[in-house]
Amino acid sequence: MLYPLFESSLPDDTLRAWQRFRAINRGHRETESSEPNNKKESTHRMDLDGLLLFLLVEIEGEERVSSATKCFTKYQSPKPWNTKHVGFKNRVEFTEAPSASSLIATSEKNPNACIFSSGIHESGDCFKARKMSSEERQKAVQNSRSCFLCLEKGHVIAKCRRKTSCVICGKKHHILLFRNIQAGSKSPVSVNIRKDESKETVTQRDETLANLARTPNVLLQTLMVTLRGRDKKRQARVIIDSASQRSYILKSTADEMQFESSCKEKLSHSLFGGKCTDIINHDAFTVFLSKTDGTYHCNFRALGQDVICGITPPIAKGEWLQELRENNISFSDKNDGRIEILIGADIAGKLMTGGFKLLASGPATIETKL
Repeated sequence: MLYPLFESSLPDDTLRAWQRFRAINRGHRETESSEPNNKKESTHRMDLDGLLLFLLVEIEGEERVSSATKCFTKYQSPKPWNTKHVGFKNRVEFTEAPSASSLIATSEKNPNACIFSSGIHESGDCFKARKMSSEERQKAVQNSRSCFLCLEKGHVIAKCRRKTSCVICGKKHHILLFRNIQAGSKSPVSVNIRKDESKETVTQRDETLANLARTPNVLLQTLMVTLRGRDKKRQARVIIDSASQRSYILKSTADEMQFESSCKEKLSHSLFGGKCTDIINHDAFTVFLSKTDGTYHCNFRALGQDVICGITPPIAKGEWLQELRENNISFSDKNDGRIEILIGADIAGKLMTGGFKLLASGPATIETKL
């Protein structure tokens, strides 16, 4: 009589766990119950003893888990088997490990949090910081005792290992800490003030789009592709030029790869400065390209041209190479050579994936299918 009352008072999760344990050990209980007349009473007595033993083992296991989590780490995140254990609804009674929400809520417990908004992102990528004034950003860095160059905690700017500097003024500080000088001719931010007779003074601020790359050469959109001809394949350099209305390929390259001319087109080229060339007949070839790793293939129509452009160097060495590796961005154009294919605005838009990344060192990277 005692066993059914005791069993009915258990919580649902504990009762389910007990029933599973009881079913596993049912054969062992039946072999131990040897008296046929008192079989029901003996089974209840064994079930009650087994239930007490089951609860004792569960409690001891919870105590071991609790002591282990407290001894080895202070900020250990709760495991899935810690947060929801069968038979115990109030798991918080057995552990004092902080939850993920408490780790994010305060920057003291989360040293990698943003120093401006306490969010789980890099301080240099914080959108809230861009809306703050330069004085507020300076104060936030000082209060968090962070480095003025990399915005990371634990060291000062004199001991910072980063070799970068402000891309606007060239001084040793992060670009977010650049002070906007609103007066004087040296200000990188121009301020226009318009006055209306019926309204208050309105201040407009223009964002200065400076050439952030500290190199005399501007990095162009060049890449390497695999040309697929009738009987051969080889790599060729390509440049993407959205200012060109049509795409072009060198005549010598088209002949080498045995690309067939489907028709001829008469075009006059409008050059920089307003000059126009004479009307020239161009052969229209169907060009077959592939990504260098063979994961993407395409074909399009391009016009034959004797010379596409002059010497175009590959990506120059600079600090952006390390940034590209850190962001897992790959680029294929690493060798010198002539440009054999120009992809114009008629094709370029179809190759863009929408991926874009503005590097802290200046260049902007655009992802393509090639």
